[in-house]
Amino acid sequence: MNRDSEDWTDIYGFEGRYQANSNGKIRSIRYPSKRLMKGCINNNGYRNYELDGKLIGGHRLVLLAFVGVPPNQDHLWHGAHKNGVRDDNRLSNLYWSSATKNNRDKIRHGTHQTGELHGRHKLKEDEVREIRRRYEEGTSTQELATEYNVTKGTIERCVSKVAKLRTWQYLDNYSLSEGAKALLL
Repeated sequence: MNRDSEDWTDIYGFEGRYQANSNGKIRSIRYPSKRLMKGCINNNGYRNYELDGKLIGGHRLVLLAFVGVPPNQDHLWHGAHKNGVRDDNRLSNLYWSSATKNNRDKIRHGTHQTGELHGRHKLKEDEVREIRRRYEEGTSTQELATEYNVTKGTIERCVSKVAKLRTWQYLDNYSLSEGAKALLL
């Protein structure tokens, strides 16, 4: 298909400089030859593009071009993927979503990065289980933090009954209550 016959439209905030099409492609129109941009896949699997020195997800760019700005600027809205495939930036696969709904979708799709899959994890699952066991036996959070070379806050998030709903919620000895599970579905 000829590039010029595709449904290209200006990206909101980048009008006259960049365009997107409904297949998820991004191009620069600054040059006479309308250059298709490749973008790059980040560590989380999303295709990002550099526009005017800013790295922006392709899914957000397609939504900005065809749907416009998110419905409510008071909250952070996510460009969400209906099928959970992070580099599938076709317009038919995208929608604006609240952070809460997007995180529930990620859990449903199996793409939620938690525990060792999280890019900034400091501990491994077996270490968290050991930390929890030793904490229950009376070892202080400061001692554990020193031993595992992490902050006291990291240890507190591992052993707290409330914070467990964050990163290490799925580990055996801290199973989720039925009410907490319902929130995630």
